[in-house]
Amino acid sequence: MENILEFFYPNQLINVLLIIINFVLLWVIYFRKYYGTIKLICFFINLAVLASALVYPPSSYLILGLMLILLFPFRNNNPKILYQTPKAVFEGGGIRRGLTPPETAGLLGKTPALVITLVIMQMLKKGFLEFGKKPLSFLIPRSMQPKETSLNYVDREKSRRENAQKLNAVLTPYEEMVFEYFEQKKGLSLNEMNFDFFPTLFSDYLNWRIGGYDIPLSKDYYEKIVNRSHIEIRSEGNLINNKSEVIERNIFWILLSTDFEQTINKEFSDFFPSWFETDSKNKERRDFIKEYKDLVLNVQASLSDDLGIIEISENINATSENLLSDIAKATRSG
Repeated sequence: MENILEFFYPNQLINVLLIIINFVLLWVIYFRKYYGTIKLICFFINLAVLASALVYPPSSYLILGLMLILLFPFRNNNPKILYQTPKAVFEGGGIRRGLTPPETAGLLGKTPALVITLVIMQMLKKGFLEFGKKPLSFLIPRSMQPKETSLNYVDREKSRRENAQKLNAVLTPYEEMVFEYFEQKKGLSLNEMNFDFFPTLFSDYLNWRIGGYDIPLSKDYYEKIVNRSHIEIRSEGNLINNKSEVIERNIFWILLSTDFEQTINKEFSDFFPSWFETDSKNKERRDFIKEYKDLVLNVQASLSDDLGIIEISENINATSENLLSDIAKATRSG
């Protein structure tokens, strides 16, 4: 033992190396495993061990290091996880993906009549609406009607969403607006209605949806989708040899393009979706383009002449701040 001490004590290089090794061992073994008070105690012990090297031979702090290693071997290997404060993260600053055709129509500055028409057609396709007895009148199908008629607005909304889930569909907030209005105007034709309430409410909703994203980039992204939609359905229809299925799946995007009429008449002249049947007794050849245009014109007639387009807020940062404020309130961290 004395020979070992005589070897270690005068050799300063070994002394320094052992100090470094001891420091690394303590750091790896304790600082990365222990938390709170234990971590602080280990830190001061480490300082004491290093300081002892200035007075005592290296064997003293090596022994102390071994004692520390033997002292804590039975510590729980699954330390309690420290409480993590809730964090709200939202994607922003880029392209706003995932917009529906009606939302895209609003983003691209299409007329309110076109937006409302797409909403109505989308609800027909989902099974949320059906044609009434009057021309261009709409009814709520039994599958979407609440079991109780005396429900308040919140309970009606909940009932609709549950019924929509049974149809394997999602009831969007803007569809909810139209749904509520049609329930109040049961059996009326479009020319007997007034949709002036919709553009403002839809603008508020759309600005909330795209808040925090790059509006010009998003517009360019969806313009490209719309512009190439007719090309893609033509190639896909030829590929799977089922043009009707392809166009019905993409019909709303096609209707947003400027040359939709040419595309449908040239490539899909016999197309007529079953959910757009306004008169099931009429077995004659139906003209989808004509009936679609009639629907748009009737919706247009239900809007005031001085009504503007769907407005998109240019103050993206303000919209983002509003969204962050809502998130902060919801998580009680703001």
